[in-house]
Order: sequence, then C-alpha cells, then structure tokens
Amino acid sequence: MFKQLIDKAIYLKIVSSENREIYEYGLTNLFYSLLVWSIFLLSAFLFGFFPSALFFLLAHIPLRIYAGGLHFSTRIRCFIASLFIFAAVLFFPLAFPSFKLCETINPFIILGLIIILFFAPVEDPRKPLEVSESLHHRKISRILGINYVILYFIFYLFSFFHAAYFIGAGVLLVTLQLLTGKILSPIKL
Repeated sequence: MFKQLIDKAIYLKIVSSENREIYEYGLTNLFYSLLVWSIFLLSAFLFGFFPSALFFLLAHIPLRIYAGGLHFSTRIRCFIASLFIFAAVLFFPLAFPSFKLCETINPFIILGLIIILFFAPVEDPRKPLEVSESLHHRKISRILGINYVILYFIFYLFSFFHAAYFIGAGVLLVTLQLLTGKILSPIKL
C-alpha cells in the first residue's frame, strides 16, 4: 500500500532500504489506526459526542500504547474488533444517561487502576519488550492510569458525566485488553 512512498523516501536517502519492512509495517499500522479513529470521531460527531469522544481517545491511546494488552494476529481482525469496541463505547451513552453509566462503572474504575498498576505492561509475544523498555512502559502506564482515574473522578464530582464516562471507558477498555492479553497471550487470535 505504501510501497511507492517508501521507494521515494529510499531514493531521496531519507530512510535506508534495509529497514523497508519496518517502514511498511509502521505506515500500514498508522493508516489503520487513523482510519479507526476517524470512523470513531465521525460517528461521535454525528451522535453529538465529539468533545467527549476526544477524551476517550486521549485517555485510551496513550494508556494502550504503554500498558499493552491483547493483540490480534492480523490487522483486519484488529480493525474489526476496534470498530465493534468503539461502537459499544458510543452506544452506551445513547442508551443510558451518562450519570447512571458513571455510577455503574465507578467501582470498576478503581479495580481497573489496580489491574493497570499490577499487570502493565502486558507484552505482545510477537514483539517482546527488553527489560529497560518494560520498566519504562510500567512507569508511564502507572502515571497515566493514576492521572486518568483522578481526572475521571474530578469530572464525575463536578457533574461532567459525559466526559467522565468517556475517560472511564478508555481506562476500562485498556484494563480489559490487559486482562485478555494476559490470559490469551499463548493463544494466537
């Protein structure tokens, strides 16, 4: 998909030809991620949740990067799973009042933080982390997790329930991805 772009970058000596596969992999993953996030944000805009959906992505993406968790064996499986998960995140505030959603997830937010503190990072067996990377990812995921949970409760206490729900959903989704990644890591999905 990005072959011509990479060929041009190699020709201009911006990148080396020996790293071609890495650049193709990275650009393809970036494309799929941007596509999923764009679909999510467009859907959120159509349902009137755009600002709150930004809170979700701002909480979910960095925490997911550093905490790790479940990874699918193919991009298309990841793409489809992401679309379903993001659709569910958008569905709940359409079906239930944000205040009720927050009341429901409050205890799970604390449990989610505990799981992040104890289990992150969960590595992808196809890309193991070095010890120094693992320690760095653990530190950053802990800092992010604590800050997002504090932010969640600040929004909750000041009755910004929509924003609180979307931040909480971002944290809880990473928590589920951590647990499923930990449990299913030996299984190739």
